[in-house]
Amino acid sequence: YQVELEMQADELRKTQVELIQARDEYAALYDQAPIGYIALNLSGIILKTNQTFADMLQVEPEILVHRPLSQYVELEDHPLFFAICHRATHAPQLRTGEVGFLRADQSLFYGRLDITPQALSATMEPHYRVTVADVTEKRRAEREKMRLEREILKLQKEDSLKRLAGGIAHNFNNLLTVIMGNIELVQELPLDKEQMQQCLGDVAKASAKAAELSTMMLTYLGFPPSQPNRIELSSTIEQILGVLQSTLHGAVHFSFVPSPDPIHINGNRTQIAHLINNLIENSVEAIGKRA
Repeated sequence: YQVELEMQADELRKTQVELIQARDEYAALYDQAPIGYIALNLSGIILKTNQTFADMLQVEPEILVHRPLSQYVELEDHPLFFAICHRATHAPQLRTGEVGFLRADQSLFYGRLDITPQALSATMEPHYRVTVADVTEKRRAEREKMRLEREILKLQKEDSLKRLAGGIAHNFNNLLTVIMGNIELVQELPLDKEQMQQCLGDVAKASAKAAELSTMMLTYLGFPPSQPNRIELSSTIEQILGVLQSTLHGAVHFSFVPSPDPIHINGNRTQIAHLINNLIENSVEAIGKRA
């Protein structure tokens, strides 16, 4: 019996050593994991955390225990944080979100939370199991991407504006030629009433078209457009295309086949011009060097 007891004691000691080693290995994996692990009670108080999350906040793990996690969440993200906690119980598919955390030095980092409710166990009360992944660099990369996209859009708009301005200047010169030519006729030639009315009518039409070109440019620059009014779509598009043709390089041409019947809509000429200009620009870019 003594020999058998000693053998059993050796097995128990061996098993105990293995359990301790497994526990230490698990603890090391838990503390050194690439993401933060937190156990929260149902009131949001931290029950346990790993070293990774403590390092994210630049504090010791012991300091975090028994404190509310919301204490370290950026104030403006509190509504989102509490909403995620609430959704974790009622809508598991919506239990993830990104919030800002304040470090000990008051600097900010962003973490992606995933909160999973845990049922009552023999060792712990009902609680939330929380993972935190640092997404600060991801956020920074997204902001940089957005900044670059805005810069590209700005450059594209400036290039488009230059070409549009060239086309409008060309058409302005043509309209001014009409206006000045008719004024000279009125001033220098003896005209009867009908001829006078014809000259003044031409001046009025040219002035109206010049005003439309000015409004088009203002709208393109972001100034508020005028109120919509009743316009005939085919003739409006034909006038706009006459302006835009001069902005394209010589290898690209387009044709317009108007509807045989008039099409009347309530709209704004300059907004229609802006839309058509964008469509033509996209088409020209798609054609590229094949033109």
